[in-house]
Amino acid sequence: YNDYKERKAKEAKGESGAVLTKRFGYIGVISILPDSPAQKAGLHLGDVVEKIAGFTTGEMAIDQAQLLLTGEPGAVVKLSVIRRGTTEPQDEQVTLARLPSPKIVQDKVKGDIAYLRVPVFNAGTTKEIHDDLVQMNREGAHKLILDLRDCASGDEQEGISTAQMFVSSGTITTLKGQTVTPVVTSADPTKVIWKDPVTVLIGNGTSGPAEIVARDRKSVV
Repeated sequence: YNDYKERKAKEAKGESGAVLTKRFGYIGVISILPDSPAQKAGLHLGDVVEKIAGFTTGEMAIDQAQLLLTGEPGAVVKLSVIRRGTTEPQDEQVTLARLPSPKIVQDKVKGDIAYLRVPVFNAGTTKEIHDDLVQMNREGAHKLILDLRDCASGDEQEGISTAQMFVSSGTITTLKGQTVTPVVTSADPTKVIWKDPVTVLIGNGTSGPAEIVARDRKSVV
């Protein structure tokens, strides 16, 4: 616990680029950022990380696991990983590094069809998407493919704000908890900037803020 508090107090400079979840009581990988140390180490969606830095991940909190995978750039973190379709853990290691902010990919497929690939919902992502949508509309785009595959990290508020740019009515999210007063976020028609058809691409690695956006649009796996 003391180690956890010390790591939490430090500003992490090196990261792995792996987005984590819980699988079978252990830490699992739900998404990998492109060109990240985790990708270079061969980690994939569905991997179960049995140990991180010598600590078993059984009953380990996701936040604790994420902290064990942050530190100084160049630091090496040893892992014990169970791949999909295997039962025996394999020893791997990740060399932490500074991660550049993933860029949104904007393209035009053909005619009036635009394509937008969002890799992560970091602070400022909503504004970037807003500006891209405005530009696409000015260039004559009237159909949008929103690609949220393998997008699993970021700020939930960014996901809510992005959903509000597409949805004109209804509930966006509802936050509930044993000790939390329910908080409902609704659509706001004054914030809608895209009223044309949208197809959302999702996959098993779509989670977090991206899932908020995907659930409020028609999604295609």
